Amino acid sequence: MSVPESGMVIALFAGLLLASISRTAFAASPDAVCIWKGRNAGRLRVQVKSSKCDGLACEDALGGTRIFGTNIANGLKLLGPDVQFASRCVIPADVVLDEARLLTTSRGGQRIANLRRDNSCVVIVATKTNLHPQESLHPDVDLATAGSFIHASMNEVLQGIRPSRTIVHRLVEVPKAYWSSAFMTGNVSNMYSFVPRHSVASTLTGTGAVLCYHGNAWHMSQSKDLITALKKLHGEGLVKTILMYSGRESATRLRKAGLPVIGFEYPGVDKLFAALSRCELGLVPNIDGNLTITSPTRAWPWPVVSLPHKSSVNGGRAFVMAQVGLPFVATPEYEAAELLGGAGIETDAVFALTPAQWHSNIARLLRSVPTREDMSSRLRSYAEAKYDIKEEAKRVEGSILRAVRRRSAAQTCARGS
Repeated sequence: MSVPESGMVIALFAGLLLASISRTAFAASPDAVCIWKGRNAGRLRVQVKSSKCDGLACEDALGGTRIFGTNIANGLKLLGPDVQFASRCVIPADVVLDEARLLTTSRGGQRIANLRRDNSCVVIVATKTNLHPQESLHPDVDLATAGSFIHASMNEVLQGIRPSRTIVHRLVEVPKAYWSSAFMTGNVSNMYSFVPRHSVASTLTGTGAVLCYHGNAWHMSQSKDLITALKKLHGEGLVKTILMYSGRESATRLRKAGLPVIGFEYPGVDKLFAALSRCELGLVPNIDGNLTITSPTRAWPWPVVSLPHKSSVNGGRAFVMAQVGLPFVATPEYEAAELLGGAGIETDAVFALTPAQWHSNIARLLRSVPTREDMSSRLRSYAEAKYDIKEEAKRVEGSILRAVRRRSAAQTCARGS
């Protein structure tokens, strides 16, 4: 390892303990009223109700509202629209980002009417569209975000949200330090200058490697094949500790099951990037349960393999690891496959379904410094080229502008000055 193993774990603890000292960094900002900065020709007014955190005074601790609220809104702001994180606007906005759970057929009618009271052409964008199957998005919502192709497809099947009303937005994280640089100092530089780069350890100590997981603890806790492989790797001395940035309670349950896990609450995106950059390897289990195989029948003469995914499955966990250049092993998932293919990494060296595959791919990567160095470089280079918030925001802005034109063409709009 590049530093003594015990020193690395201490360093990881030190950076994360600060996050538990105070919760104020993640508290929502007070309710505010839109104060528009003036209307230039073609400049959209965007009101953000899907998150009260602008990424400067506070950071939203929930990934869905942070990525589909703060990050989308600030990405649009970089492109020119006037963006306000506000609970109400005296002069109406042109576009409102709001949470899907508040815009359903059962509860969203009056809310939508209030948003369009002073401007009937307000374009309403529903974010975080992980609705209960028995709920549906109100038909008067113009656009809905989705975190992946599968998520968008399931929104169409389960909610009737057509592709023309869908914005697919990758779950890419943005350093809080970048927002500060862009909006407080005016330095809109490459956001990756604020993302630490993973440094591959030259050797592993005899006590084993430190592996990392982040995000929803469910995917880690129910991945029985991965857990089986990790127990074996720990017994062999290849793996010392798994650090989980998913909450302490879930880590405690896994520890009782025999895994050497240390759990942390979400530390903030900058500290998460820093922690991941210091791990040896990332873990990306992303299916709900284990694969099932249906035996051949007379009508269907070959086995059928099924991989259960949740309806909003996405590559976000892999993206964040790629952003720092952290090599990882994962279950098969469409966006992760796109990432690996784009980076020039063979999927059979990364994807795993069975305990033997998890064990083999993790052990091979841990034992080969050149392989990890190559994978790290490819992941980081691909992320810098493809996972940039300004490029993501351009796709969002394009969909919004088309929706604005559709709504404006359909009716005469009354709006404030």
